[in-house]
Amino acid sequence: MNLDHIGSLELVVRELLDGWRERLENSGRNFIVAVGHSSNEHFPLRIFLCVTKVSGIQEFSVTVDVAAKPNGLLVSSDAGFDDGKTIVDGPSAMIGVGTEGLSQIKTWAGAFSQFLNDNELKFITVIANMI
Repeated sequence: MNLDHIGSLELVVRELLDGWRERLENSGRNFIVAVGHSSNEHFPLRIFLCVTKVSGIQEFSVTVDVAAKPNGLLVSSDAGFDDGKTIVDGPSAMIGVGTEGLSQIKTWAGAFSQFLNDNELKFITVIANMI
């Protein structure tokens, strides 16, 4: 497992999700927004943005999972609710080892950024309609 690639993925995803967190926090709506991460043996990185309303019970999240595979890291992403309902699947990629992996991270990060931008209105609408 390439720990450098995991660190690179975490940095790029955190930067993108922190930007979203700031926009949501500054939207003037009653949202509680957090960016966090976790890890375990099989998923060396899970990073997520979670949104709830101040008075709400539902949670919306954008999640990126990184799974350790024999030939590299499998990165997947989606957006949905805490009950497991997926609103939209995001980009996924297999990140290889070495310098090739760095190029693959850059390509995937561009696709993930585009995913966030393309779905911004959908996400805002879903969040605004949460209970």
